[in-house]
Amino acid sequence: MADDGKVLILTTAFNAEKTLRRCVDSVLNQSHENFVYFLLDNGSTDYTREIILEYAAKDKRIRPFFYDYNKRGRAINIPEFVDDADYRTSLDSDDEYLPQFFENTLRFMKENDLEYAVCGYDTIDEETGRLISRKKLDFDTIIEEEDKADKYILYRRYLLDFWSRLFTTSLREKTNTRLGEAGLNHRKYKFSEIYNHETVRITPRFGILAESLHKYYVRPNSLSNLFNPNEIKGSAVMYEFAREFLLGYGEISKQNMDYLAAVYFSHIEKAFINLRKSDMAYSEKITFINEILSDAVFKEVFDESYEPDPCFENLKNRNKFLREIYRTLSEYAYALGGIENEK
Repeated sequence: MADDGKVLILTTAFNAEKTLRRCVDSVLNQSHENFVYFLLDNGSTDYTREIILEYAAKDKRIRPFFYDYNKRGRAINIPEFVDDADYRTSLDSDDEYLPQFFENTLRFMKENDLEYAVCGYDTIDEETGRLISRKKLDFDTIIEEEDKADKYILYRRYLLDFWSRLFTTSLREKTNTRLGEAGLNHRKYKFSEIYNHETVRITPRFGILAESLHKYYVRPNSLSNLFNPNEIKGSAVMYEFAREFLLGYGEISKQNMDYLAAVYFSHIEKAFINLRKSDMAYSEKITFINEILSDAVFKEVFDESYEPDPCFENLKNRNKFLREIYRTLSEYAYALGGIENEK
């Protein structure tokens, strides 16, 4: 294909020796070959470093970086090293892109004069290779400025992460500046979602390519299946941020408010399930459950006077979920009392 620009892609790896080759091979096998690949070892204790060095010795497009300790959310000053890349993207060390990801997404962006585009992706069971789900639209879609509120439910699910998308470098720089000026660097709380919302806010239009070009692998011990204390606060932060985002386009529709409530509830429900499965002490679990119950957004979504549209199925189960929370809280308090009596 004709050269449609240079892509900078970043992968951060920590103890990824089992999956890193699949990830790197998927980048090196891209049909669009004009790219630079930043491979960052985030303090691994396995053979991740050696794998990165092996690939860097074979392909000069790979730029290796090494850190002595693991730090989530680590970033490097990319413009300091590369200032001529036209587009930016990233890929997790246990995932892969299909060979046409760069080519097809770049073509889509060029044809529609876009600074920002996302594609669909498949969720795959790492252990069995089974396709769990496919998130993809039926046809290519352009979201214009006037569509950003009315079509929010359509595109919100594509704003969760940094992969499966391409940004122009100039747009990334604008978003970075905007985040700094607005004090929105919530790295602990849904940072990728906030970042993508700000990108959508800045660019006049963006596109969703109706192709699944990314494979997202999950395992029973994936971070998404473990309790993360930040998920409680993060879900509330994202609810409030998304509401503020939508207010920028006028009065928020009932449908969009119900959607925000449904998304918040689904995150809290999953956090609660993961909390129950965790091996932390009963006293810690009680503390986190009380944090959920005392949150202002939780009280708003679970207010008895709030009547959501029946089309949001999970919101029908709010009372059942509330009963389950109080039952579990009582169960833990009783168990904790028994432990204290034994002492």
